[in-house]
Amino acid sequence: MKYSLVILESAHADIADAFDWYNMQSEFAAAYLIEKLEEAFIRISETLFIYQKVHRSFRQVVLKPFP
Repeated sequence: MKYSLVILESAHADIADAFDWYNMQSEFAAAYLIEKLEEAFIRISETLFIYQKVHRSFRQVVLKPFP
């Protein structure tokens, strides 16, 4: 079963900021960030309950190797 993902506006802003920062370092790094985000979104929607809740109904995924 796939779940729908809700990405808050503040998260969109954080993603844009991270993309801009990585893009200034390396276009490859910025593209890799987006690739890893897309993979994480798919994993979350397919396997939601393996991720720990960090606040109420919010779950967190760490993108390695991105801090």
